[in-house]
Amino acid sequence: MRINILILLLSFSYALNAQTLIATTKDPNAIANHNQRKIVRANGSDKFVVFTDSSENGPVIKGVKYEEGWGEPFILAEGKNPSLGFHYNQYSLAFEREDSVRKIYLSVAYDDFEWSDPICISDTILDCRNPQITSFYTLSYIQKNIDGTESLKEAYYGFKKNKSQTIFNRDTIIDYAIAENLSLMDDYSLFAIQFDNDSIISFWEGSWKNDFNKLYQSTGTFPGATHNYGGYDRILYLNQSNQIVID
Repeated sequence: MRINILILLLSFSYALNAQTLIATTKDPNAIANHNQRKIVRANGSDKFVVFTDSSENGPVIKGVKYEEGWGEPFILAEGKNPSLGFHYNQYSLAFEREDSVRKIYLSVAYDDFEWSDPICISDTILDCRNPQITSFYTLSYIQKNIDGTESLKEAYYGFKKNKSQTIFNRDTIIDYAIAENLSLMDDYSLFAIQFDNDSIISFWEGSWKNDFNKLYQSTGTFPGATHNYGGYDRILYLNQSNQIVID
């Protein structure tokens, strides 16, 4: 089997255009799903990267940590499509597992990397995919409903555990991005959602009020989003002329 080399271009402490090999993987989709956070900076110069690898028992999620140099990758959980967050010295890892349906799981760890047992966040009888750690103790994912429609869900864990809400219901949800400032003082979310093959709509949410306002509508694919404190928002996507545009 062809070994696919996972090479991440890191610009934290290396010269421009320097490439550093940090791990190898047998999974060609090791860091797929462009809106999922795969790397975080922890305390000081420490960094942590997650990716998917193949094993005899199916896909596994591995992590590799930088502390004055890259360490050896180690297995975090059975599953695929990881999304990573870091808040107040706590790592949060959301990922998919598949048995009868795809489910969204969550595991947390501190600097000692003793990961908690994964808990299922999503509905256990509905197909769910594309988890994203979005903000402080918050993750999102797409849920396939019994009636064939799809929902963008938002779930809370940690001190806000056992809370969840539906953000949107649509016939289809192809892809989505959520951008947040990650500050507790700025409870604001920017959504960029591809509902069908070529439509992108962006919204902002002031979640203390649970209100949504449409910002922008266009045609395109592969949405991305960014939000900074003070209201600086941008939507990035590929338009129908294969041009990368930003609004």
